[in-house]
Amino acid sequence: MNAQLRLYVTPGSATIMEHRLAATQGLRFVDMLLPQLEGIDWCRTRQGNDMTVGSSTVVTLVAGRENDAIADAAKFRALLERHGAQNYRVMLMMDRTPLRMVTTYEADDQAALGKIADSLLVDPEFQPFMAASFGPDGNCSDYVTQTWIEL
Repeated sequence: MNAQLRLYVTPGSATIMEHRLAATQGLRFVDMLLPQLEGIDWCRTRQGNDMTVGSSTVVTLVAGRENDAIADAAKFRALLERHGAQNYRVMLMMDRTPLRMVTTYEADDQAALGKIADSLLVDPEFQPFMAASFGPDGNCSDYVTQTWIEL
């Protein structure tokens, strides 16, 4: 695995470019993430079922564009749910300025989360949506996305 892909699967943020790199090399998100979790006992519930997993994104909002960013989050909900995301939530963090927003969604297991990511990255609406939100005239200045597992 080369350094760029190692960064891609490291817990923490994965940029759109890293996702695109993986997709162009024929790699699926789930194939790259699951080997890291093998042998970790807490990845299973007491009943032996896969844990609920999800993705959380912390977004820094551009001052004066908060309402636009919240409206875009509602549009993103429809896009994610079309690809299988469950329990999408948007929360406003009240810890600093500029304001930050957190979006989260869930999937039944790592394979389902990977399918959401794989299908989202090839959706023709996704890249223009991200470019508009985070581009030079966008309503969001930066973001960090993390994958989580319910214990």
